[in-house]
Amino acid sequence: MCMQEVKELILLLQHARFHPLQQPGRTMNENPALLRLFEGVSAGRFITDADAAAGLTPGAPADHAGFFELKSALRETLIDAIDYFFREIEAYDDGQQAHVASQACWLQVRSLSGENAAHLALPWASRLLRIAEKFGLTALCLEIALYLRVQYCLRRQNGEQCARAEQLYQQFRLVYDAEYQAEKNYSDVMALAVDPRVPREKVALQATTAAAALQPLLQTLQSPKLFLYGYLVEMLHDSAAGDFAHALHRCDKALRYFQERPYRAHTPMQVFHYQRLICCIHLRQFETGSWSAQVCLDMSSSNFFNRFKINELYMLLALHTRQYDEAVRIYSKVGKHPEFGFLPAGYKETWELFGACLSFLQGAGVITAPSTPPTAYDGEVLPDNVFSSHETHLVVSRAALHFLSLLQQQRYDELPGLAKQMDDYCTSQLDNERTRRGYLLLKMLVQIVAGQRQRAVIIPLAAGFLAQLKTTPLALANQTEELEILPYEDLWNFALDLLNVRN
Repeated sequence: MCMQEVKELILLLQHARFHPLQQPGRTMNENPALLRLFEGVSAGRFITDADAAAGLTPGAPADHAGFFELKSALRETLIDAIDYFFREIEAYDDGQQAHVASQACWLQVRSLSGENAAHLALPWASRLLRIAEKFGLTALCLEIALYLRVQYCLRRQNGEQCARAEQLYQQFRLVYDAEYQAEKNYSDVMALAVDPRVPREKVALQATTAAAALQPLLQTLQSPKLFLYGYLVEMLHDSAAGDFAHALHRCDKALRYFQERPYRAHTPMQVFHYQRLICCIHLRQFETGSWSAQVCLDMSSSNFFNRFKINELYMLLALHTRQYDEAVRIYSKVGKHPEFGFLPAGYKETWELFGACLSFLQGAGVITAPSTPPTAYDGEVLPDNVFSSHETHLVVSRAALHFLSLLQQQRYDELPGLAKQMDDYCTSQLDNERTRRGYLLLKMLVQIVAGQRQRAVIIPLAAGFLAQLKTTPLALANQTEELEILPYEDLWNFALDLLNVRN
Protein backbone atom coordinates (compact mmCIF):
# COMPACT_ATOMS: atom_id res chain seq x y z
CA MET A 1 0.00 0.00 0.00
CA CYS A 2 1.52 3.33 -1.11
CA MET A 3 1.16 6.71 0.58
CA GLN A 4 -0.54 7.99 -2.59
CA GLU A 5 -3.60 5.85 -1.88
CA VAL A 6 -3.89 7.29 1.64
CA LYS A 7 -3.59 10.79 0.19
CA GLU A 8 -6.41 10.12 -2.27
CA LEU A 9 -8.68 8.79 0.43
CA ILE A 10 -8.06 11.86 2.56
CA LEU A 11 -8.49 14.11 -0.45
CA LEU A 12 -11.90 12.62 -1.26
CA LEU A 13 -13.04 13.06 2.33
CA GLN A 14 -11.79 16.65 2.36
CA HIS A 15 -13.73 17.45 -0.83
CA ALA A 16 -16.81 15.87 0.74
CA ARG A 17 -16.21 17.84 3.96
CA PHE A 18 -16.49 14.54 5.77
CA HIS A 19 -14.11 13.90 8.66
CA PRO A 20 -13.42 10.32 9.80
CA LEU A 21 -13.83 11.50 13.40
CA GLN A 22 -17.52 12.03 12.62
CA GLN A 23 -18.03 8.40 11.62
CA PRO A 24 -20.30 6.60 14.11
CA GLY A 25 -18.62 3.92 16.17
CA ARG A 26 -15.05 4.93 15.38
CA THR A 27 -12.75 7.72 16.56
CA MET A 28 -9.09 8.42 15.93
CA ASN A 29 -8.83 10.27 19.24
CA GLU A 30 -8.33 6.85 20.82
CA ASN A 31 -5.02 6.53 18.93
CA PRO A 32 -2.95 9.75 19.04
CA ALA A 33 -0.36 8.38 16.57
CA LEU A 34 -3.11 7.62 14.06
CA LEU A 35 -4.47 11.13 14.43
CA ARG A 36 -1.00 12.67 13.93
CA LEU A 37 -0.49 10.61 10.77
CA PHE A 38 -3.88 11.70 9.42
CA GLU A 39 -3.21 15.37 10.16
CA GLY A 40 0.33 15.21 8.77
CA VAL A 41 -0.81 13.76 5.44
CA SER A 42 -3.79 16.15 5.29
CA ALA A 43 -1.56 19.17 5.83
CA GLY A 44 1.01 18.00 3.28
CA ARG A 45 3.80 17.56 5.82
CA PHE A 46 4.13 13.83 5.10
CA ILE A 47 4.77 13.30 1.38
CA THR A 48 6.50 9.93 1.52
CA ASP A 49 6.64 6.99 3.90
CA ALA A 50 10.04 8.18 5.05
CA ASP A 51 8.66 11.64 5.92
CA ALA A 52 5.81 10.14 7.89
CA ALA A 53 7.94 7.55 9.73
CA ALA A 54 10.52 10.17 10.66
CA GLY A 55 7.86 12.61 11.82
CA LEU A 56 6.05 10.07 13.97
CA THR A 57 9.01 8.06 15.29
CA PRO A 58 12.27 10.04 14.99
CA GLY A 59 15.23 7.80 14.19
CA ALA A 60 13.10 4.80 13.12
CA PRO A 61 13.46 3.44 9.54
CA ALA A 62 10.63 4.03 7.05
CA ASP A 63 9.94 0.34 6.72
CA HIS A 64 9.57 -0.57 10.37
CA ALA A 65 6.55 -2.74 11.20
CA GLY A 66 4.89 -0.28 13.58
CA PHE A 67 4.64 2.39 10.91
CA PHE A 68 3.11 0.06 8.35
CA GLU A 69 0.56 -1.17 10.88
CA LEU A 70 -0.30 2.45 11.64
CA LYS A 71 -0.67 3.29 7.96
CA SER A 72 -2.84 0.20 7.39
CA ALA A 73 -5.05 1.21 10.32
CA LEU A 74 -5.42 4.72 8.86
CA ARG A 75 -6.29 3.30 5.43
CA GLU A 76 -8.95 1.06 6.99
CA THR A 77 -10.41 3.97 8.92
CA LEU A 78 -10.53 6.15 5.80
CA ILE A 79 -12.10 3.44 3.63
CA ASP A 80 -14.72 2.78 6.31
CA ALA A 81 -15.48 6.51 6.43
CA ILE A 82 -15.88 6.75 2.66
CA ASP A 83 -17.96 3.59 2.58
CA TYR A 84 -20.22 5.10 5.24
CA PHE A 85 -20.43 8.30 3.15
CA PHE A 86 -21.59 6.35 0.06
CA ARG A 87 -23.99 4.20 2.08
CA GLU A 88 -25.63 7.34 3.40
CA ILE A 89 -26.38 8.51 -0.14
CA GLU A 90 -27.56 5.07 -1.24
CA ALA A 91 -29.93 4.88 1.74
CA TYR A 92 -31.69 8.16 0.97
CA ASP A 93 -35.43 7.69 0.57
CA ASP A 94 -35.94 10.98 -1.27
CA GLY A 95 -35.02 11.11 -4.95
CA GLN A 96 -34.35 14.85 -4.99
CA GLN A 97 -32.06 14.63 -1.98
CA ALA A 98 -30.16 11.74 -3.56
CA HIS A 99 -29.83 13.69 -6.81
CA VAL A 100 -28.20 16.66 -5.11
CA ALA A 101 -25.87 14.48 -3.01
CA SER A 102 -24.88 12.31 -5.98
CA GLN A 103 -24.02 15.32 -8.13
CA ALA A 104 -21.89 16.75 -5.33
CA CYS A 105 -20.14 13.40 -4.84
CA TRP A 106 -19.47 13.12 -8.58
CA LEU A 107 -17.70 16.47 -8.55
CA GLN A 108 -15.56 15.19 -5.69
CA VAL A 109 -14.66 12.00 -7.55
CA ARG A 110 -13.81 13.94 -10.71
CA SER A 111 -11.62 16.30 -8.71
CA LEU A 112 -9.42 13.33 -7.76
CA SER A 113 -8.53 12.83 -11.41
CA GLY A 114 -7.97 16.54 -11.84
CA GLU A 115 -5.48 16.50 -8.99
CA ASN A 116 -3.63 13.44 -10.30
CA ALA A 117 -5.24 11.24 -7.70
CA ALA A 118 -6.98 8.68 -9.90
CA HIS A 119 -5.91 5.55 -8.03
CA LEU A 120 -9.25 5.35 -6.20
CA ALA A 121 -11.36 7.51 -8.51
CA LEU A 122 -12.34 4.58 -10.73
CA PRO A 123 -13.78 2.28 -8.04
CA TRP A 124 -15.60 5.18 -6.40
CA ALA A 125 -16.96 6.27 -9.80
CA SER A 126 -18.29 2.73 -10.33
CA ARG A 127 -19.88 2.81 -6.88
CA LEU A 128 -21.52 6.14 -7.62
CA LEU A 129 -22.76 4.82 -10.97
CA ARG A 130 -24.76 2.12 -9.17
CA ILE A 131 -26.28 4.76 -6.89
CA ALA A 132 -27.18 7.03 -9.81
CA GLU A 133 -28.77 4.11 -11.64
CA LYS A 134 -30.87 3.25 -8.59
CA PHE A 135 -32.33 6.77 -8.47
CA GLY A 136 -32.86 7.04 -12.24
CA LEU A 137 -30.28 9.81 -12.73
CA THR A 138 -29.63 9.00 -16.37
CA ALA A 139 -27.64 12.12 -17.26
CA LEU A 140 -25.27 11.43 -14.37
CA CYS A 141 -25.04 7.74 -15.32
CA LEU A 142 -24.13 8.73 -18.87
CA GLU A 143 -21.43 11.12 -17.67
CA ILE A 144 -19.90 8.54 -15.32
CA ALA A 145 -19.99 5.84 -17.99
CA LEU A 146 -18.19 8.17 -20.41
CA TYR A 147 -15.56 8.88 -17.76
CA LEU A 148 -15.03 5.16 -17.15
CA ARG A 149 -14.75 4.53 -20.88
CA VAL A 150 -12.04 7.17 -21.25
CA GLN A 151 -10.14 5.86 -18.24
CA TYR A 152 -10.23 2.18 -19.17
CA CYS A 153 -9.98 2.51 -22.96
CA LEU A 154 -7.40 5.30 -23.31
CA ARG A 155 -5.45 5.69 -20.10
CA ARG A 156 -5.31 2.18 -18.67
CA GLN A 157 -5.98 0.27 -21.90
CA ASN A 158 -7.81 -2.50 -20.10
CA GLY A 159 -9.67 -4.35 -22.86
CA GLU A 160 -12.24 -6.12 -20.70
CA GLN A 161 -13.06 -3.06 -18.60
CA CYS A 162 -13.07 -0.91 -21.74
CA ALA A 163 -15.69 -3.13 -23.37
CA ARG A 164 -17.81 -3.07 -20.21
CA ALA A 165 -17.59 0.72 -19.99
CA GLU A 166 -18.53 1.04 -23.67
CA GLN A 167 -21.57 -1.20 -23.12
CA LEU A 168 -22.68 0.92 -20.16
CA TYR A 169 -22.19 4.12 -22.12
CA GLN A 170 -24.30 2.89 -25.06
CA GLN A 171 -26.99 1.62 -22.67
CA PHE A 172 -27.34 4.94 -20.86
CA ARG A 173 -27.07 6.90 -24.09
CA LEU A 174 -30.10 5.01 -25.39
CA VAL A 175 -32.08 5.84 -22.23
CA TYR A 176 -30.90 9.47 -22.28
CA ASP A 177 -32.04 9.93 -25.89
CA ALA A 178 -35.40 8.33 -25.06
CA GLU A 179 -35.89 10.72 -22.12
CA TYR A 180 -35.07 13.67 -24.36
CA GLN A 181 -37.61 12.49 -26.94
CA ALA A 182 -40.30 12.05 -24.29
CA GLU A 183 -39.67 15.49 -22.83
CA LYS A 184 -39.71 17.05 -26.31
CA ASN A 185 -42.95 15.29 -27.26
CA TYR A 186 -44.57 16.56 -24.08
CA SER A 187 -43.38 20.15 -24.53
CA ASP A 188 -44.49 20.19 -28.18
CA VAL A 189 -48.01 19.03 -27.30
CA MET A 190 -48.17 21.35 -24.29
CA ALA A 191 -47.28 24.33 -26.49
CA LEU A 192 -50.35 23.56 -28.60
CA ALA A 193 -52.57 22.91 -25.57
CA VAL A 194 -52.00 26.36 -24.07
CA ASP A 195 -52.46 28.20 -27.39
CA PRO A 196 -56.06 29.48 -27.49
CA ARG A 197 -55.97 29.54 -31.29
CA VAL A 198 -55.43 25.78 -31.58
CA PRO A 199 -58.58 23.59 -31.64
CA ARG A 200 -58.71 20.85 -29.02
CA GLU A 201 -59.11 18.24 -31.74
CA LYS A 202 -55.69 19.19 -33.09
CA VAL A 203 -54.18 18.97 -29.59
CA ALA A 204 -55.69 15.51 -29.09
CA LEU A 205 -54.39 14.33 -32.48
CA GLN A 206 -50.89 15.64 -31.79
CA ALA A 207 -50.92 13.99 -28.35
CA THR A 208 -52.01 10.68 -29.90
CA THR A 209 -49.12 10.83 -32.37
CA ALA A 210 -46.64 11.78 -29.64
CA ALA A 211 -47.82 9.01 -27.31
CA ALA A 212 -47.66 6.39 -30.07
CA ALA A 213 -44.07 7.38 -30.85
CA LEU A 214 -43.11 6.78 -27.21
CA GLN A 215 -44.76 3.38 -26.82
CA PRO A 216 -41.82 1.30 -28.12
CA LEU A 217 -39.49 3.13 -25.75
CA LEU A 218 -41.79 2.65 -22.76
CA GLN A 219 -42.04 -1.07 -23.48
CA THR A 220 -38.29 -1.66 -23.75
CA LEU A 221 -36.64 0.83 -21.37
CA GLN A 222 -36.92 1.47 -17.64
CA SER A 223 -36.53 5.14 -16.83
CA PRO A 224 -38.56 7.19 -14.32
CA LYS A 225 -38.13 10.34 -16.41
CA LEU A 226 -39.27 8.55 -19.57
CA PHE A 227 -42.38 7.24 -17.82
CA LEU A 228 -43.07 10.66 -16.27
CA TYR A 229 -43.33 12.38 -19.65
CA GLY A 230 -44.93 9.34 -21.28
CA TYR A 231 -47.82 9.43 -18.83
CA LEU A 232 -48.11 13.23 -19.12
CA VAL A 233 -48.37 13.06 -22.92
CA GLU A 234 -51.17 10.49 -22.62
CA MET A 235 -52.94 12.69 -20.08
CA LEU A 236 -52.74 15.67 -22.44
CA HIS A 237 -54.61 13.57 -25.00
CA ASP A 238 -57.30 12.64 -22.47
CA SER A 239 -57.70 16.26 -21.34
CA ALA A 240 -57.98 17.57 -24.89
CA ALA A 241 -60.56 14.86 -25.64
CA GLY A 242 -62.48 15.67 -22.44
CA ASP A 243 -62.03 12.11 -21.14
CA PHE A 244 -61.17 12.86 -17.53
CA ALA A 245 -62.23 9.43 -16.29
CA HIS A 246 -59.48 7.92 -18.43
CA ALA A 247 -57.08 10.66 -17.36
CA LEU A 248 -57.78 9.79 -13.72
CA HIS A 249 -57.05 6.14 -14.49
CA ARG A 250 -53.71 7.15 -16.03
CA CYS A 251 -52.90 9.21 -12.91
CA ASP A 252 -53.49 6.19 -10.71
CA LYS A 253 -51.35 4.03 -13.00
CA ALA A 254 -48.54 6.60 -12.92
CA LEU A 255 -48.73 6.87 -9.14
CA ARG A 256 -48.44 3.11 -8.78
CA TYR A 257 -45.35 3.13 -10.99
CA PHE A 258 -43.61 5.79 -8.91
CA GLN A 259 -44.71 4.27 -5.61
CA GLU A 260 -42.83 1.13 -6.64
CA ARG A 261 -39.53 2.99 -7.02
CA PRO A 262 -36.91 2.11 -4.36
CA TYR A 263 -37.03 5.71 -3.14
CA ARG A 264 -39.57 8.48 -2.64
CA ALA A 265 -40.18 10.04 -6.07
CA HIS A 266 -41.32 13.37 -4.62
CA THR A 267 -41.72 15.45 -7.80
CA PRO A 268 -43.54 12.87 -9.98
CA MET A 269 -45.85 11.95 -7.10
CA GLN A 270 -46.77 15.58 -6.62
CA VAL A 271 -47.26 16.10 -10.38
CA PHE A 272 -49.72 13.24 -10.71
CA HIS A 273 -51.61 13.99 -7.51
CA TYR A 274 -51.99 17.54 -8.82
CA GLN A 275 -53.31 16.23 -12.16
CA ARG A 276 -55.52 13.80 -10.25
CA LEU A 277 -57.03 16.73 -8.36
CA ILE A 278 -57.86 18.50 -11.63
CA CYS A 279 -59.51 15.32 -12.94
CA CYS A 280 -61.61 15.03 -9.78
CA ILE A 281 -62.92 18.59 -10.20
CA HIS A 282 -64.17 17.71 -13.68
CA LEU A 283 -65.61 14.41 -12.46
CA ARG A 284 -67.13 15.93 -9.28
CA GLN A 285 -65.36 13.39 -7.03
CA PHE A 286 -64.73 15.15 -3.74
CA GLU A 287 -63.39 12.32 -1.58
CA THR A 288 -60.90 11.12 -4.18
CA GLY A 289 -59.79 14.64 -5.04
CA SER A 290 -59.48 15.85 -1.45
CA TRP A 291 -57.05 13.03 -0.69
CA SER A 292 -54.80 14.10 -3.59
CA ALA A 293 -55.09 17.71 -2.48
CA GLN A 294 -53.90 16.79 1.00
CA VAL A 295 -51.00 14.75 -0.37
CA CYS A 296 -49.93 17.73 -2.49
CA LEU A 297 -50.19 20.06 0.50
CA ASP A 298 -48.10 17.71 2.63
CA MET A 299 -45.43 17.56 -0.07
CA SER A 300 -45.36 21.38 -0.34
CA SER A 301 -45.18 22.10 3.38
CA SER A 302 -42.29 24.57 3.07
CA ASN A 303 -43.47 26.38 -0.09
CA PHE A 304 -46.36 28.74 0.54
CA PHE A 305 -46.84 29.67 -3.13
CA ASN A 306 -47.19 26.01 -4.16
CA ARG A 307 -49.56 25.42 -1.25
CA PHE A 308 -51.53 28.48 -2.33
CA LYS A 309 -51.99 27.13 -5.87
CA ILE A 310 -52.97 23.69 -4.56
CA ASN A 311 -55.50 25.26 -2.18
CA GLU A 312 -56.92 27.16 -5.13
CA LEU A 313 -57.72 23.86 -6.85
CA TYR A 314 -58.90 22.37 -3.55
CA MET A 315 -61.26 25.32 -3.19
CA LEU A 316 -62.62 24.70 -6.69
CA LEU A 317 -63.09 21.02 -5.88
CA ALA A 318 -65.17 21.90 -2.80
CA LEU A 319 -67.28 24.44 -4.70
CA HIS A 320 -67.80 22.21 -7.73
CA THR A 321 -68.88 19.28 -5.52
CA ARG A 322 -71.11 21.52 -3.36
CA GLN A 323 -69.03 20.96 -0.25
CA TYR A 324 -69.61 24.58 0.74
CA ASP A 325 -68.71 24.24 4.43
CA GLU A 326 -65.35 22.73 3.44
CA ALA A 327 -64.86 25.67 1.06
CA VAL A 328 -65.38 28.05 3.99
CA ARG A 329 -62.74 26.18 5.99
CA ILE A 330 -60.21 26.30 3.14
CA TYR A 331 -60.86 29.98 2.47
CA SER A 332 -60.50 30.96 6.11
CA LYS A 333 -57.26 29.03 6.54
CA VAL A 334 -55.62 30.49 3.43
CA GLY A 335 -56.79 34.04 4.13
CA LYS A 336 -55.30 33.97 7.65
CA HIS A 337 -51.85 32.89 6.44
CA PRO A 338 -49.28 35.63 7.21
CA GLU A 339 -47.84 35.42 3.68
CA PHE A 340 -51.19 35.91 1.94
CA GLY A 341 -50.73 39.67 1.79
CA PHE A 342 -47.51 39.28 -0.19
CA LEU A 343 -49.12 37.46 -3.11
CA PRO A 344 -49.35 39.27 -6.48
CA ALA A 345 -52.56 41.21 -7.04
CA GLY A 346 -53.85 38.83 -9.70
CA TYR A 347 -53.64 35.82 -7.40
CA LYS A 348 -55.34 37.66 -4.56
CA GLU A 349 -58.12 38.68 -6.93
CA THR A 350 -59.06 35.03 -7.40
CA TRP A 351 -59.40 34.61 -3.64
CA GLU A 352 -61.38 37.82 -3.37
CA LEU A 353 -63.77 36.26 -5.85
CA PHE A 354 -63.86 33.09 -3.73
CA GLY A 355 -64.85 35.28 -0.79
CA ALA A 356 -67.58 36.96 -2.83
CA CYS A 357 -68.85 33.55 -3.90
CA LEU A 358 -69.03 32.35 -0.28
CA SER A 359 -70.87 35.52 0.73
CA PHE A 360 -73.45 34.86 -1.98
CA LEU A 361 -73.78 31.22 -0.95
CA GLN A 362 -74.31 32.23 2.64
CA GLY A 363 -77.07 34.56 1.53
CA ALA A 364 -78.57 31.66 -0.42
CA GLY A 365 -78.71 29.64 2.79
CA VAL A 366 -76.57 26.73 1.60
CA ILE A 367 -73.67 27.26 4.04
CA THR A 368 -74.20 25.70 7.46
CA ALA A 369 -70.76 26.42 8.92
CA PRO A 370 -71.07 28.60 12.02
CA SER A 371 -68.36 31.07 10.96
CA THR A 372 -69.18 33.89 8.60
CA PRO A 373 -67.07 33.81 5.43
CA PRO A 374 -65.16 37.06 5.00
CA THR A 375 -65.82 39.26 2.02
CA ALA A 376 -63.43 41.68 0.40
CA TYR A 377 -66.02 44.23 -0.66
CA ASP A 378 -67.50 45.77 2.49
CA GLY A 379 -71.08 44.65 2.13
CA GLU A 380 -71.23 44.31 -1.64
CA VAL A 381 -70.62 40.92 -3.19
CA LEU A 382 -68.82 42.52 -6.13
CA PRO A 383 -68.08 46.08 -7.26
CA ASP A 384 -69.89 47.58 -10.22
CA ASN A 385 -66.89 47.59 -12.58
CA VAL A 386 -66.78 43.82 -12.97
CA PHE A 387 -65.44 44.04 -16.53
CA SER A 388 -62.31 45.94 -15.51
CA SER A 389 -60.72 42.97 -13.74
CA HIS A 390 -56.95 42.58 -14.06
CA GLU A 391 -57.57 38.87 -14.62
CA THR A 392 -59.78 38.46 -17.70
CA HIS A 393 -60.33 34.75 -17.01
CA LEU A 394 -62.32 35.74 -13.90
CA VAL A 395 -64.68 38.18 -15.62
CA VAL A 396 -67.53 35.76 -16.38
CA SER A 397 -67.72 34.47 -12.80
CA ARG A 398 -67.44 38.04 -11.45
CA ALA A 399 -70.20 39.30 -13.72
CA ALA A 400 -72.47 36.33 -13.01
CA LEU A 401 -72.02 36.60 -9.24
CA HIS A 402 -72.68 40.34 -9.36
CA PHE A 403 -75.84 39.76 -11.37
CA LEU A 404 -77.03 37.12 -8.90
CA SER A 405 -76.22 39.31 -5.92
CA LEU A 406 -78.40 42.07 -7.38
CA LEU A 407 -81.21 39.54 -7.70
CA GLN A 408 -80.55 38.34 -4.17
CA GLN A 409 -80.74 41.89 -2.82
CA GLN A 410 -83.76 42.71 -5.06
CA ARG A 411 -81.91 45.60 -6.70
CA TYR A 412 -83.85 45.02 -9.88
CA ASP A 413 -83.37 48.49 -11.33
CA GLU A 414 -79.63 47.82 -11.72
CA LEU A 415 -80.08 44.63 -13.72
CA PRO A 416 -80.76 46.08 -17.20
CA GLY A 417 -77.53 48.06 -17.29
CA LEU A 418 -75.48 45.06 -16.20
CA ALA A 419 -77.30 42.80 -18.67
CA LYS A 420 -76.41 45.20 -21.52
CA GLN A 421 -72.74 45.11 -20.49
CA MET A 422 -72.78 41.32 -20.34
CA ASP A 423 -74.39 41.05 -23.77
CA ASP A 424 -71.80 43.38 -25.29
CA TYR A 425 -68.99 41.46 -23.59
CA CYS A 426 -70.28 38.19 -25.03
CA THR A 427 -70.12 39.60 -28.53
CA SER A 428 -66.73 41.25 -28.21
CA GLN A 429 -64.79 38.78 -26.04
CA LEU A 430 -66.46 35.41 -25.53
CA ASP A 431 -67.75 34.20 -28.89
CA ASN A 432 -65.07 31.51 -29.39
CA GLU A 433 -64.52 27.85 -28.55
CA ARG A 434 -62.29 28.39 -25.52
CA THR A 435 -64.80 30.64 -23.68
CA ARG A 436 -67.99 29.09 -24.99
CA ARG A 437 -69.37 28.14 -21.58
CA GLY A 438 -68.99 31.69 -20.28
CA TYR A 439 -70.69 33.04 -23.38
CA LEU A 440 -73.67 30.72 -22.86
CA LEU A 441 -74.04 31.53 -19.15
CA LEU A 442 -74.06 35.28 -19.62
CA LYS A 443 -76.51 34.96 -22.51
CA MET A 444 -78.80 32.94 -20.22
CA LEU A 445 -78.63 35.57 -17.49
CA VAL A 446 -79.43 38.29 -20.01
CA GLN A 447 -82.69 36.45 -20.71
CA ILE A 448 -83.78 37.10 -17.13
CA VAL A 449 -83.93 40.81 -17.93
CA ALA A 450 -85.35 40.19 -21.41
CA GLY A 451 -88.09 38.06 -19.84
CA GLN A 452 -88.73 40.65 -17.10
CA ARG A 453 -88.03 38.01 -14.45
CA GLN A 454 -91.10 36.05 -15.53
CA ARG A 455 -90.79 32.25 -15.38
CA ALA A 456 -92.96 31.48 -18.37
CA VAL A 457 -90.89 33.76 -20.58
CA ILE A 458 -87.35 33.18 -19.25
CA ILE A 459 -87.14 29.39 -19.54
CA PRO A 460 -88.00 29.20 -23.26
CA LEU A 461 -85.68 32.12 -24.02
CA ALA A 462 -82.75 30.44 -22.23
CA ALA A 463 -83.53 26.85 -23.28
CA GLY A 464 -81.27 26.82 -26.34
CA PHE A 465 -78.33 28.29 -24.45
CA LEU A 466 -78.86 25.85 -21.54
CA ALA A 467 -78.91 22.85 -23.88
CA GLN A 468 -75.59 23.94 -25.38
CA LEU A 469 -74.09 24.55 -21.94
CA LYS A 470 -74.93 21.02 -20.84
CA THR A 471 -73.06 19.59 -23.83
CA THR A 472 -70.06 21.95 -23.65
CA PRO A 473 -67.41 20.44 -21.36
CA LEU A 474 -65.68 22.35 -18.60
CA ALA A 475 -62.16 23.38 -19.66
CA LEU A 476 -60.54 23.71 -16.27
CA ALA A 477 -57.13 22.63 -17.57
CA ASN A 478 -56.85 25.93 -19.42
CA GLN A 479 -57.48 28.37 -16.59
CA THR A 480 -55.87 31.27 -18.45
CA GLU A 481 -59.00 31.54 -20.62
CA GLU A 482 -61.77 31.01 -18.09
CA LEU A 483 -62.11 29.95 -14.47
CA GLU A 484 -65.48 28.74 -13.23
CA ILE A 485 -65.58 29.57 -9.53
CA LEU A 486 -68.88 27.69 -9.39
CA PRO A 487 -70.08 25.44 -12.23
CA TYR A 488 -72.12 27.61 -14.55
CA GLU A 489 -75.00 25.13 -14.34
CA ASP A 490 -75.10 25.70 -10.57
CA LEU A 491 -75.04 29.48 -11.03
CA TRP A 492 -78.02 29.21 -13.38
CA ASN A 493 -79.92 27.09 -10.86
CA PHE A 494 -79.25 29.69 -8.15
CA ALA A 495 -80.60 32.37 -10.50
CA LEU A 496 -83.78 30.34 -11.04
CA ASP A 497 -84.13 29.79 -7.30
CA LEU A 498 -83.91 33.53 -6.72
CA LEU A 499 -86.79 33.94 -9.17
CA ASN A 500 -88.75 31.21 -7.44
CA VAL A 501 -88.51 29.21 -10.65
CA ARG A 502 -87.74 25.50 -10.87
CA ASN A 503 -85.89 23.63 -13.64
